[in-house]
Amino acid sequence: MDCRPECRRNADTSSYKRRMDRQAPMPQLPVYIVDGCDHFRDSTAAMLTARGHAVQGFDSADAFLAQVAEPDGVLLLDVRLRGRSGLALQAMVAARPALTIVFASGGAEVTDALAAMKAGAMDFLVKPVSPRTLVRTVEQGLSRAAAAARVATARANRRAFESLSPAERTLVPLLARGMRSKVIAQRLSKAESTVKNQRVSVLRKMAARSCFDLASKMEDIAGLPPHGLAA
Repeated sequence: MDCRPECRRNADTSSYKRRMDRQAPMPQLPVYIVDGCDHFRDSTAAMLTARGHAVQGFDSADAFLAQVAEPDGVLLLDVRLRGRSGLALQAMVAARPALTIVFASGGAEVTDALAAMKAGAMDFLVKPVSPRTLVRTVEQGLSRAAAAARVATARANRRAFESLSPAERTLVPLLARGMRSKVIAQRLSKAESTVKNQRVSVLRKMAARSCFDLASKMEDIAGLPPHGLAA
């Protein structure tokens, strides 16, 4: 797709990419670039890849929707796209708790920027965007998305814990401490076979691979505010 001049000015990021090669952080969540300008999309992807981020590029909203079912991370998109607009795409995915939306556009109206921010976008950048600003904004978005993902995971763990029976809940702190079934049975005055069966049930319901994993999940739950309070 032909690019606007401000997009082409964003394409020359090779020197910045070389400076960042030596200090690239490891990625945790992906970055999706939805932009009809090949120059902007490819150069931004190369720059973020040099920083250690996993990047996927798409030339339209429909291409993105066709390939990404449950997006988490950062969605960097233009307002003006072939077919479905960037604002329309935002409306479709904004409910994802661990997805941060950032707009980068050179031909948008003020009303577009206001609509994007009102709908929950983290930022609205005007092209041409300096490489440093682009990287900083995307990485701030990734930090926000990662924090939201941790909260969502902890809430899912809490729902799983609440699905346990009272007897199974009694076992959780003991299992999380690494106590063996025989020791737990003696402490709770239960048959060892009963404890073993309940242990299997607890790990299954909590989707825990081990007692160590169970302990980690309980730590996540402990970091959540009580029910009824904002996270």
